[in-house]
Amino acid sequence: MKNFFIFVVIILALLSIDHESIKKPRDELFAMFSDKMSESTQLQKDKLAKKVNAEIKAKLKLKEKERIHLDENTQTDEKVRAFHKRYCTDRDLNQFFYGDKLRQVCLIMTTEIAAHN
Repeated sequence: MKNFFIFVVIILALLSIDHESIKKPRDELFAMFSDKMSESTQLQKDKLAKKVNAEIKAKLKLKEKERIHLDENTQTDEKVRAFHKRYCTDRDLNQFFYGDKLRQVCLIMTTEIAAHN
């Protein structure tokens, strides 16, 4: 019990001391933890985007520029839905996906969006 109490006192001291040699590494550590927590919640939040991206890459043979375009447009669920509306529903022209590839991309997106709702 005594060791635990000493450990708690040391941790509290490290958290409350504002000396530059302690403050800078502590702030960097907090920033690293907050970035990691932010990334993990973002991954949980955008399950649709992650699933659509993986499904399209697994089913279609993509060129490098197509893969980059796909990654940009499947970063978030909102971007997936916007892409689907613009290119699949409204049938706007896409410079990277057209013809059969666009139909396959739209089919995958439609299926995953329906399953996600």
